[in-house]
Amino acid sequence: MIKIIKSILKPPKSDYTDYYEISRFDLTWNVVLFTLIGLVPITMFYYFFDFKAFYPSLYATTVSYAIFGWFYINKNYKKFGEIFMLHSTLFIGTELLLKYDTLHVIEMPWFLVFTIFSFLVLGKKFGFLILSLSFLFNTVYLFFFFHSNMTIVLTYITSSHILAVVFNLMMTLFLTAYILIAFKKTHLYAENTFKKANSDLTKQSQLISIQNEEKTIMLKEIHHRVKNNLQVISSLIRLQSFETEDTKAKKMFDATVNRVVAMALIHEKMYQKDNLTKINLANYLKTLANDILKSHQITTHVKFSVESELEIIGNRTIVPLALIFNELISNSLKHAFSDVNEGEIKVNIKNLEHPYFKIDYHDNGVWKEITKASSFGTELIDTFTKQLDGEVNRNSNKDGTTYTFKLKNIE
Repeated sequence: MIKIIKSILKPPKSDYTDYYEISRFDLTWNVVLFTLIGLVPITMFYYFFDFKAFYPSLYATTVSYAIFGWFYINKNYKKFGEIFMLHSTLFIGTELLLKYDTLHVIEMPWFLVFTIFSFLVLGKKFGFLILSLSFLFNTVYLFFFFHSNMTIVLTYITSSHILAVVFNLMMTLFLTAYILIAFKKTHLYAENTFKKANSDLTKQSQLISIQNEEKTIMLKEIHHRVKNNLQVISSLIRLQSFETEDTKAKKMFDATVNRVVAMALIHEKMYQKDNLTKINLANYLKTLANDILKSHQITTHVKFSVESELEIIGNRTIVPLALIFNELISNSLKHAFSDVNEGEIKVNIKNLEHPYFKIDYHDNGVWKEITKASSFGTELIDTFTKQLDGEVNRNSNKDGTTYTFKLKNIE
């Protein structure tokens, strides 16, 4: 029998899938169904013991069942809840103000139930609406009708009236407790869900951190090994250069070594830093220039300076850019400073409209005419400039030689 009653009273299946929406739907169903079941004996009681309250109670019961039938078909708890709570609040408020010969004790507890339900189920805005209406009805009643109502009611109040009040109070207390328990249950579910999600995120974050650390170590090791391999290659080229006495051939070997060293330096810089996706351009160029200056062993003192707005550059850009600078610095050392007491190389890098940037490379030497034999470096500069979707202009005068590049930062 109990199972049959539970199955009858059990909320029907709705279209809601979210836990919180399902909880609000079930809470609305149970609260209203309990209220409707309680209205039946109250209406019958008024029929036999307080006929003046029978018709209002019958009206409330009939309308409530009609609205509930619409809810059963529609299954939209929010629209139903708003209609039911607004109708019930207006009905009880009207009764409170217009019926002078009725004991008005139960209205305030019912206002409280409607307000709590509206705030927890229907939202803050609708909750404030019901609260405002309840406050308005109670204030008007207490200020303008309370005294006269008590004077009339106290002349005929009976134990039957007290019994009806007690029954209504029991209903409102039960509903208040049930709503608060349901809210606490939902709150605990939300708290546990949050804790579980937070725990899962923490574990996932730790796993990602470990994986990133492993990848970083692996990439650093790769950069380290590539650098070592390039150094081995440069050493082999140097050894090979010892096999020839041809000065021209030795210079070609040395130029090749410098190009390999320029690439090796990139990988050395990469595994020495934490961020493996970017490289500090100004720092790299200073190190590259120092290495090239040492390898050329020229007698002229050369000062090298870099000013860069583009401090960080992508990995796909740095290799061709490094080889461009290798050729520029090497050509300056070979061709520009033979008749200069103190050489100077200035590099100025500025950002243009993304993703382009500008490079002004200037030395204060007087370049010799580039011969066919030495034009390979110039061809490399043109090739790598095109690789970076760029363009280059060269200008020489008595103050030195300037290369102006417009290049694309390929990230």
